[in-house]
Amino acid sequence: MVFIRIRKRGERKPITPAFYIDTIISTKEPELVTTVAYVLKVVNRIGLLRDISAVISRYDTNIMKVITPEPAYGDKKETYVVVIAETVDRKRAEEIESDLKKVDGVLSIETFIGEEKILFPRMFPIMVNDERAIVIPQKAFNALLNARDRYGLTMAMVVNRVGYALGEGLYWMLSSIYGEPSKDEDYNLLSRSFLYLLEALGWGRVDLVLNNASEGEVVFRLYDNIECVKYKREGKPTGLLTQAIIEGFYKKLWSPHRVKVRETRCIAMGDPYCEFSAAVTL
Repeated sequence: MVFIRIRKRGERKPITPAFYIDTIISTKEPELVTTVAYVLKVVNRIGLLRDISAVISRYDTNIMKVITPEPAYGDKKETYVVVIAETVDRKRAEEIESDLKKVDGVLSIETFIGEEKILFPRMFPIMVNDERAIVIPQKAFNALLNARDRYGLTMAMVVNRVGYALGEGLYWMLSSIYGEPSKDEDYNLLSRSFLYLLEALGWGRVDLVLNNASEGEVVFRLYDNIECVKYKREGKPTGLLTQAIIEGFYKKLWSPHRVKVRETRCIAMGDPYCEFSAAVTL
């Protein structure tokens, strides 16, 4: 692999206040406020939110937001709750975390401390009307893939162009929040945010292998890829739409350099996950 130092861009735009996009939560708050976010996987039971709030209140801590990105409904047994609160220091946050673990119905908890951070509760799959969904319900997504399979190359080009445009759109969305990259860590932040955004949209469960976006190389695995699980036992890589989305994003991130995206492993070939690599090329 030939590494190419990515060209730096202009000054970053200021980060905007807190925003919400599905399961993505920014904890950037007004200046001088330090935040802590508790991401709890919980049993769906009456009174759980009350009990969680009571624990935090005992520490005289202000709860700023309570979000349930995947609402509990019907007989759904498990869900997630995200509590964003003020924190004095790490020790206080850890004490609260320890007590939250003792609450009946709390199965697990992750704690994130600090400002200017995107948190991605690992909620996979996202469900809409009891169906796994991305931007559209899975049945509609499958209909799009069926049309691609039925009508061949012409339809495949249309679908891939849609994927490429989606990847571009995700870049502009994230860069509008964080600003275009001007130093190495900016590239890595935008890259990581993009990949976990795919997970938050229901595309699959992301496992980062290498996130060296500042040097022009990214490798990640996508378990339960919503595109490729449809083609199990095909014997060849089938994540063409996913690949187009990845290409659209990284071509914008690494502009004006050329980008090569490859699917090196695929569920359709019998692998346990799809593995994608994106790299700057000469």
